[in-house]
Amino acid sequence: MIARTRDDASMGFILIPSPAEGVKGMAAFCPVDLAGYSGDEAWNELLERLIADIPGDNPREITGMETKAGPYRRLQLRYARDPERNPRELVAYVWVFDDYGAAVIMDMTFVDLAQAGQWLPALDELARDVWLKR
Repeated sequence: MIARTRDDASMGFILIPSPAEGVKGMAAFCPVDLAGYSGDEAWNELLERLIADIPGDNPREITGMETKAGPYRRLQLRYARDPERNPRELVAYVWVFDDYGAAVIMDMTFVDLAQAGQWLPALDELARDVWLKR
């Protein structure tokens, strides 16, 4: 099972660059049950679950990186809910913990592609500082 709503998040961080700019988004950390999956199969299953509800065949970029919590993959996916709306960008960071049969997703959706590019380095920095207490 994957967490489906913000209410399922185990923790969240609000992106507010300054009071005048207001809230730009919320990075939510959500747990995912991956019992029965491990290794590349777990990564593939999780990425498929993550994009299952996003319409269309969308451009995506997957980047692998290291953090204090172990390896993760960053997914950047552009999509539009309907043709009349501007595209959005989902940025999701995915950690798979084979020892626990689980994963964690940190994600944020931007409605402005320029802001997605602007804030990506800050999200990368947040993701690099994630650690797992064993």
